[in-house]
Amino acid sequence: MFEVRRAEDIHFVPAVPLDHEGAEPNPQGVRSTEPTPPKRAQRRSTFPGWRDSPLATWALLAVNVVVWLAASAAGDTRDPQNLIDFGAMFGPLIVGGEYWRLFTAMFLHAGLAHLVMNGLGLFIVGRLVESSFGHVRFLIIYLLAGLFGSVASFGFNTVAVGAGASGAIFGTLGALAAFFAVNRDSFGKEGRQSLVGVLMVAGLVLASGIQTEEVDNWAHFGGLVSGFFIGLAISPRYGLVEFGAQRALVDSTSLARRWWVMPVAAVLLFLGTWAAAARFPEPAIPHTALAESYYRDGDNAQALAEADEAISLERTAARAYYIRALIRLDQGNVSAAVSDLTDAIRYSGFNDGSTRSEAIRLLVSIAARR
Repeated sequence: MFEVRRAEDIHFVPAVPLDHEGAEPNPQGVRSTEPTPPKRAQRRSTFPGWRDSPLATWALLAVNVVVWLAASAAGDTRDPQNLIDFGAMFGPLIVGGEYWRLFTAMFLHAGLAHLVMNGLGLFIVGRLVESSFGHVRFLIIYLLAGLFGSVASFGFNTVAVGAGASGAIFGTLGALAAFFAVNRDSFGKEGRQSLVGVLMVAGLVLASGIQTEEVDNWAHFGGLVSGFFIGLAISPRYGLVEFGAQRALVDSTSLARRWWVMPVAAVLLFLGTWAAAARFPEPAIPHTALAESYYRDGDNAQALAEADEAISLERTAARAYYIRALIRLDQGNVSAAVSDLTDAIRYSGFNDGSTRSEAIRLLVSIAARR
């Protein structure tokens, strides 16, 4: 079995077995005076960095826990509005300009069970990937794959509230598959078996997610695919180097030679976000969502501006009429509020039952006070 180390810490493995005293036997019984590797080093794992501390993995776990504790202090972390307040993905707000949510959503979790499950996944897979790629490459994979997962979710889950690190975790799983695929010849049978195992785990988890309605499968798929290709691009590539009777696997690449990965990923993320925003179903939705958010925060001026913009883009935007009615009531303009509530009821039909029922209750309440 070859000892695999990065180029800066190469360990050579003797080509013949040693006797119990650490010397090479020969037919004449004369012991060799050649130095031999320390026995402690011979017991190390065959994969690079296995004994390194997974500092980045621990740091990411800590960030996820701290963010969850902060969100818990503010309210129920399963409440969609609380998640949105802390930066969860919500298509209408992203289209409205809050693109930073594609990043912040990676560190939010809906409930303790969600945090524990993703935390376990990051602890198990993250350590493997960080030990194989190194700290910096691991962080690049995690963050870029998480962003690609968010963009995929944004493109196909237009009005869902999205939160969680699973897209990034699936990205690390894809990168681990890429690592063993790239080094399958150098690692031999053990590496090929590891590749098959990683692919089977990824397939089983994806299949399980498809059967669960609450799971954001697009984020998982986007993270997995992007993580695999990013892993292919920046994975260490080990080759056998022989020095007489000694041999070692040495990484022949450096991250500096893969400088193009970051700009290419940035361009693809921009194009993906642009395409997702372009296919957003209704132009009024982002402005309506912003109007409701501003109204909840007490900024009636901004809320009114966004509601007016939504109605100008779509005359039948029932929710925008309802939000504008609330603002009119706060301003004391009851007649204008009644008119907006009437339009909200008219245009909501049966497709927006919650807006319809809220508008009816409010209109009845206004009539009772007159």
